[in-house]
Amino acid sequence: YDDACKNIKNIHNIHLIDYSRDHLCKVDNDYILIANTSKHGLGQNLCHEINALDLDKIFIISCNKKSFINDYKLLQQKYSITYTFEINTNYCVCVYILDHI
Repeated sequence: YDDACKNIKNIHNIHLIDYSRDHLCKVDNDYILIANTSKHGLGQNLCHEINALDLDKIFIISCNKKSFINDYKLLQQKYSITYTFEINTNYCVCVYILDHI
């Protein structure tokens, strides 16, 4: 979050959220969600909020494949995985790109 605020020029809206309580709202049709999840994943509330947004594209960065699978079971109602790649450092981080069905 701090890196994005400092390094991305002309960014208008970037927010930290509470995964279990916050509600998401779509700002405009150019809105893209980039989620860097905890080891516990997005969770049921946030997946429901994401599905309600009807975004064209979502980027999810996850260090826990099991929690991502649980999240994806909820997200696959409206999204499909179109691209994945792994970044291996001292642990594995996966980046998933999901497109609206």
